[in-house]
Amino acid sequence: MTFEPDATEHILASFGASIDNEGYVVDDSGERVTNPDGEEIKAENVAIIEEGSTIFVDDNFDSLVKHVERQRS
Repeated sequence: MTFEPDATEHILASFGASIDNEGYVVDDSGERVTNPDGEEIKAENVAIIEEGSTIFVDDNFDSLVKHVERQRS
């Protein structure tokens, strides 16, 4: 799923996530979510939430390439 930046908070809520006071994405237990490389993601950098999962992908080029590779396999 991809979306416009102004929809980020609403989209995150639909996946049980929110934004903490420092701007990071957190899950329903308040823990910061990470991209597949284990890096915490700022809400402003969320680019993709993979279908059928809670894998968050930030807008870092390497993360996007890895997302495409996962989709191809």
